[in-house]
Amino acid sequence: MSLTGLLTQRCTIQRWARTVDDYGEMSPSWADSSTDVPCLVQQKNARMQFESAGRDYEFDAMGFFKPGVDIKPEAADGGNGDRLELGSATYQVRGVSDETGRNKMLTVYLERV
Repeated sequence: MSLTGLLTQRCTIQRWARTVDDYGEMSPSWADSSTDVPCLVQQKNARMQFESAGRDYEFDAMGFFKPGVDIKPEAADGGNGDRLELGSATYQVRGVSDETGRNKMLTVYLERV
């Protein structure tokens, strides 16, 4: 079985956006950027810290995705990164990496919100 054959769940990736409300105030909002995305999310509480690479985050789950999936840990304007909806659970993306270094699978570190 291939690695992508293990992606038995489907999720929705939502992207952070800033909108202006009726009073001219900036307010956060979320919009679906990708739907029905194959994934595998496994619960795992941990803390990751790589000081030389600058990584330092806690996570509640790990998600696995096909390479090339558009998922980001932080917005270009410094706002929240993407979030992921899987069933009734919502997760904030804390980190994204290619742990294998071979462009075979994306590992995404998630915090349940």
